[in-house]
Amino acid sequence: MSVTSRWLLQCFLYLQGIINKIPYLPELIEDSRFTIGISKFIVKFSSVKKYFSQKRLKEYWERIFYALLLMAFFLPLNWAWFALFLPGLFFTSFFSSGGLFPLLWLAWSFLSALFSPEFPFVFLEFIQEAILILAGFSAGYFCRKKSGWFLVFLLAAALIIGLNLIQAYALPTYPKSWVSDSERGAIPIRITGFFQNPNLNGIYLAYMLPLLLTGWETQGLGWGEKTKYFSGILSFLSWLVIILTFSRTAWVAAFITLVCYWFTDKKANIIRLILIVAMLFIIFPPIKERIFSLLFRENTFKYRLQIWNATWSLVKQYPCTGVGKASLTHWLAHLPNYSAVHVHNHYLQIMAEKGIPALLIMLWIVYRVISVLFRERNHTCCFQMNHGICMALLSQLVAGFTESIWVSPLPLFLFWFGVALMDENRKDRD
Repeated sequence: MSVTSRWLLQCFLYLQGIINKIPYLPELIEDSRFTIGISKFIVKFSSVKKYFSQKRLKEYWERIFYALLLMAFFLPLNWAWFALFLPGLFFTSFFSSGGLFPLLWLAWSFLSALFSPEFPFVFLEFIQEAILILAGFSAGYFCRKKSGWFLVFLLAAALIIGLNLIQAYALPTYPKSWVSDSERGAIPIRITGFFQNPNLNGIYLAYMLPLLLTGWETQGLGWGEKTKYFSGILSFLSWLVIILTFSRTAWVAAFITLVCYWFTDKKANIIRLILIVAMLFIIFPPIKERIFSLLFRENTFKYRLQIWNATWSLVKQYPCTGVGKASLTHWLAHLPNYSAVHVHNHYLQIMAEKGIPALLIMLWIVYRVISVLFRERNHTCCFQMNHGICMALLSQLVAGFTESIWVSPLPLFLFWFGVALMDENRKDRD
């Protein structure tokens, strides 16, 4: 027999042996070390999967969420910090009440960036804005039907108001650019806070003011008498700090917000508010000086009108897509006769950055907020909190007529945080 024939015969016999063992193959596989190892891994993985279930992950997230929320108030200019809220998207449903607003806004922001004259550089702005909006809405969604977020807001307000008062006592000076030449001897101080800007500082405090009043007036949330009175004291101190910012935008926003807050069932408080404002106007001369300077001497309003007219011409050139935030900032900084950092009008800034369709989405949100003012007010906890949240959003919307409120990350985060809470409470009430 040749060598080749012998090799073929051996191969045939080997294959025949394998075929004969096929009926016992499942038993061999089951008893093999590899299979036993895989089985043990599957058992351990199932236990790990059970350990890290969605319910348990939500418990872990809740443990660190409130610490992140507290720190956000002390890093208002650092947009990267808000990316830490993005894991909350795993517990967020955008198909629930209010989820349409951020989806529409981000969809149009993406399209406007795609067709912007500054494409593709404008996509970095879109990513930053998307992080802030998703972080704010997911945080608000996570806080639905919870009261812990308010206690965090209360603690943050206490620390920030306290630090503002310390700044008022220890550092009474301020940059000369914050007041006109005619006011420098009459305005004693302008508190800037963590925002390094008295206007944004005042807008934040105006946002917190109706929430603090809600904590003072709302009953039945289980916060205790100490928390209630603490909230009332902070609401008074926030008024004091708003005055010391000498921000006319914050003054008007806070005044209109309180009028709307009490309009439905506590009109007597509105009369008291008007009397207090008139008394401050009489006994505190810097307030009178600050208001009169706008009416008779200062060119701030004329300066804003010039910026608005120039920006409107830019909107007419790019009515659908806008030019993006970076391009708008560069364009404002190189205006021939004057320069600016932003447009000083929230709604005009939206049109210049993203086009007129973005303004229409914004106006839809404004309508949802204002509609609360014309609803009959009751004294349930759900409605009271919803009312305070809507008034906080209203303070931003009012301030937006003379300030670009979203140039800082924290106001943008807080706005979408409030939108998420507002719509859930609205759904529960209806």
